[in-house]
Amino acid sequence: MRRPLALLLFAAWAALLPATALAGQIEGTVRPIASAPEIEVCVAGVSPPENCAVPAADGTYRMTLLEGPYKIVFLPTFRLRFAPQYYDHKDTLVQATSINVPKEGTLEGIDADMKAGGVIRGKVTAQGGGAGLAEVEVCAKSPAFPPTRSCSESDAQGEYELHSLGAGTYKVGFWGHGASAGYQPQYYAGASSFAQGTPVSVAVGGEATGIDVALAPGSEIGGTLRSASSGATLADISVCLFAALGPGPERCIYSSDDGSYRFQGLSSGSYQVGFSLGSAEIGGEAASGEEDGFLSQYFAAGANRSEAQTISLVAPTARLGVDASLLTPSVAPPVVPPVVPPALVPAPPAIAVPPTTQGCKKGYRKQKVKGKTRCVKLQKKSHKKKHKKKSKGKKRKGGGR
Repeated sequence: MRRPLALLLFAAWAALLPATALAGQIEGTVRPIASAPEIEVCVAGVSPPENCAVPAADGTYRMTLLEGPYKIVFLPTFRLRFAPQYYDHKDTLVQATSINVPKEGTLEGIDADMKAGGVIRGKVTAQGGGAGLAEVEVCAKSPAFPPTRSCSESDAQGEYELHSLGAGTYKVGFWGHGASAGYQPQYYAGASSFAQGTPVSVAVGGEATGIDVALAPGSEIGGTLRSASSGATLADISVCLFAALGPGPERCIYSSDDGSYRFQGLSSGSYQVGFSLGSAEIGGEAASGEEDGFLSQYFAAGANRSEAQTISLVAPTARLGVDASLLTPSVAPPVVPPVVPPALVPAPPAIAVPPTTQGCKKGYRKQKVKGKTRCVKLQKKSHKKKHKKKSKGKKRKGGGR
């Protein structure tokens, strides 16, 4: 039997597990067999699913898992129009039957029989005129965990269809885009929030029809971004819209080529606008710097959100001229260390060198005379001759007795 790549990779990972982490297997069959290769078999309760297997052409699959309890979900592609299914033929994670993977060996019979999903249908029109609105995004979301979500877009006549829904209740939301961007968002029926929306019940293979809404025109906030230094318009600068009491941005867009921006389809309420906020506000991550080269700013010229001006709107009204002149970060000149003069080292004291004098000539010697050294002539010593008297009894030469 052909083994999908996901199974081969998982088997290779399992082979590297330490001896104490024993792994077993589960296997089963997904029906209808013809559609099985488009259905993933995954460990439920993990988002996004990581441990998954894809059935072979005959509908069978095998998955290697560590020992322990699990819940299994079967996830069809949207094209199949099947509803997701949990083992054992359950519609939600809470209802799913847990399985216990053995330390060794295989747990068989973890099967699925996929069913057609439920359908929600309706039409989106303009309030008052009744004309169908195209390009309205429509999404159904269940309050169950994990929430099931299905989205579509209204056609040229304003009609939409949401399918592949599991059995349960859903709240349906509508957001104008493109040609319908100027209309306020709404939850069925006539609510402004998910919590206030009316639940729509759907059965497996069943249809909920007539889920229609009429959208009202919304307010608009717009303006132009310029460089504070040059006055030139600025394109591709992030602009974010905040509900005055909300923690994060409701929408973020980029300024167009002429520096302008527009938030359309706003409900009545109070808002704040921020410019060039970078990843800190848009993505929730620490900003690594001014990504577009300009300092963050809030209307009007506030450095942070606490300084932002609140704009109150009653739909449908337009508040234009919410402009900004953006500054570039100031670049400090390079720090030049001060020039330190060399330490003043006192000069060593002069060494007195006596004047060079020539030696005195023979018969002279050096001698200080009145404080000056001079060559003075040596004086001769007087030597007196001492004559010894001859003793009287001394014999004379040549004779004597």
